[in-house]
Amino acid sequence: MIAQEQRNSSLTISGDARSLAEALDDMWLGAGVLARICREHGQMDTMVATRRLLGL
Repeated sequence: MIAQEQRNSSLTISGDARSLAEALDDMWLGAGVLARICREHGQMDTMVATRRLLGL
């Protein structure tokens, strides 16, 4: 899906689509784990970082 959006110019971030997908998955997984361990949701600020990374 990321590669398709890059080809359509809907997603302006450059780089390898697979690497981007893996990085996004790691960020969300890490934020979710930290939120559960710390019982705080501040770690979910990763959502904001993701949106910034994608230019949304």
